[in-house]
Amino acid sequence: MRGLRQLEYKREVICYACQYKKKVKISFQAKNQVSTNQALLLFHIDLFSVIHVSSLNGNRYAFFIINDFTKFT
Repeated sequence: MRGLRQLEYKREVICYACQYKKKVKISFQAKNQVSTNQALLLFHIDLFSVIHVSSLNGNRYAFFIINDFTKFT
């Protein structure tokens, strides 16, 4: 295109955003003790997508909730 300078593309260089997204966190150690003293105080929530079964609306994700005290999902 006219008026735009030619950009150099270096294939072996990875940008900061790509490097940051590819970092993997170390998992937390599993605890065998309950952190709360009554139900409904602490929840562990996970949202994940690209599941094989679609919902009634055609969505392909799931929402997972665990109560820490009772371990009820």
